[in-house]
Amino acid sequence: MRKRYLSFLIALAVICGFFFVIHSVRQESGRAQAAVGGLSVRTIARDVNYTRADKRAIRRAMLAGDEYLLSLKGADVRAVLDQPELVRRDLPTVVWQYRNEFCVLDVYFMAASAKVSVSPVVHYEIRARQKDVRDEDVQGRCLESMVRAQAGARFVSLDGFYKSN
Repeated sequence: MRKRYLSFLIALAVICGFFFVIHSVRQESGRAQAAVGGLSVRTIARDVNYTRADKRAIRRAMLAGDEYLLSLKGADVRAVLDQPELVRRDLPTVVWQYRNEFCVLDVYFMAASAKVSVSPVVHYEIRARQKDVRDEDVQGRCLESMVRAQAGARFVSLDGFYKSN
């Protein structure tokens, strides 16, 4: 009986150790992983609550021209583009990277502290992901595709039909 009990405990310890190793090594697929200052992308706080109208106004302005991005703060960028794929902190500079299938957007903030949500955008770069495509060719489409991808589905409001009659 004692030998059976000891075998059971050893098997249980081996199984638990196996699952621990698998879960500690596993990475999220499709997401960049970076250890920068012990903080992960998931720890970026959502400290500003935007209404749908606020987000829509920021989206429209961003679609009107890339230069509008320079007048935004970190919370505004996150409200429209969601969490960045990669965060790099070299204080006072913080870089958020967003990617899609054909381009990469790097947004640079000048943050006096680790709180990027109140820091202004000081620079941004857009570049192509494919080797045979020039960066200038994706400049106009990149930000538009990222903003539209995060906008979500648009549903027709029945109120609009009633108000139009």
